[in-house]
Amino acid sequence: MYSKINKVHNFKEVIEAVKQADNTNLVLFDVDEVIVMDSDESRLTHDYRKELMKSIEKRLTRKECESLLSIVLKDRKARFVNQDILTIFALLKEKNIPAMGLTKLPTGKFGVIEDMIEWRIRELTELKVIFQEFSPLEDEIIIEDFNAGCGEPTLKDGIIYTAEYDKGSVLEYVLRKTNYYPQSIIFIDNIEENLLSLQETCKKLKINYQGFEFMGSAIVPEPDLDEQLEKIRFEILEKEYKWLTDEELKKHTLSYRGLSTVSS
Repeated sequence: MYSKINKVHNFKEVIEAVKQADNTNLVLFDVDEVIVMDSDESRLTHDYRKELMKSIEKRLTRKECESLLSIVLKDRKARFVNQDILTIFALLKEKNIPAMGLTKLPTGKFGVIEDMIEWRIRELTELKVIFQEFSPLEDEIIIEDFNAGCGEPTLKDGIIYTAEYDKGSVLEYVLRKTNYYPQSIIFIDNIEENLLSLQETCKKLKINYQGFEFMGSAIVPEPDLDEQLEKIRFEILEKEYKWLTDEELKKHTLSYRGLSTVSS
């Protein structure tokens, strides 16, 4: 039995591992920052945006902040972190290798988003990522035993949503519940804690394990922001509960400047 975790910044090693795999394997993907990430206009990892968000968090309750975050997420345009993910999906299809999503995404309602699972499925479907095509498990499972306060962990349409609960524990529950035990698991995630959690689960279940700590999103350049425009965007978010696209933001500032010119 083998068990190892490698840190990678692209998918080259993952592609090689998938080339060596067959239908006795299971490939698991984290979703955010592994398959998809925010487009520039909704990416909140930029230092200046983090600063603006922290300022809002000081003034508002946690519930209000959740609501604002959900407004940013609701209509975001996701993009692939690395286009080589499509090579991996093509290999999985060609070699008939089982694969699933494994995400900590909350389930149920989150702020203005009525159903986080439906939101996630819609976002992935727009990018033509459909885990049902690869999943070895067809049943829908709702897990009431685990609760981290972010909804009930759920397996649906080929994706396991742990609702912020420990990934290894939820995966173990699903494997035992369905009596499905692959010979080996390949898992790609951007957070070491999740990779270690699955490593422990695989040891317990005597499943070979290859984890990849994927840092691809960290090397995608941050957008070049106009701080004055960003300040306006965040003010509108806080006061009007709207997240303006870049185009809407430009129109807003032009109309505001036009009004200022008329009034002066």
